[in-house]
Amino acid sequence: MHPSLSAEPSAATPLTVLVDDTRAFRDRRPHVQVRHGDDAVELLRRVRDRLVDELWLDYDLLDGTTSASAVDHLVARAARGNRLSVNVIEVHAARVPEALHITQRLRRAGYPARRCYAQGIWTRFDATLHDEWRPEPGGGMSDRRTPIVSEKAALAEITEGVYA
Repeated sequence: MHPSLSAEPSAATPLTVLVDDTRAFRDRRPHVQVRHGDDAVELLRRVRDRLVDELWLDYDLLDGTTSASAVDHLVARAARGNRLSVNVIEVHAARVPEALHITQRLRRAGYPARRCYAQGIWTRFDATLHDEWRPEPGGGMSDRRTPIVSEKAALAEITEGVYA
């Protein structure tokens, strides 16, 4: 888990948030990653007034969700006069019309949002290597790494149990 989301986070620790279902940072920089729209909103709620150094937004997310709900949340915060403290919002969505739309909405709300076209910084999200933040029931926070078991390893484990 990103060190700044531990039980006693240091306000001095830069926080990078990645909202993306298929990409992860190639350089393995410390970050908190969410892959579902609702999880993005919940994470942004829990960040409260902490400074977010970088917020990276993709549009299409897992299970047919999008980052539109996170953008709605950010715009609503700004309208209430409680704008998220963020140095930069990088919109890296491949869908051009949606990416331009959310970038413009965030800018109109006063956020430092811009389109990002960098391609070389990404690698594919791999649940065995990368952590995904999910809200815990009851309000806690955790990261989850979902192990991917190969078919061969699963078969070996089953066979071992049968012949033991």
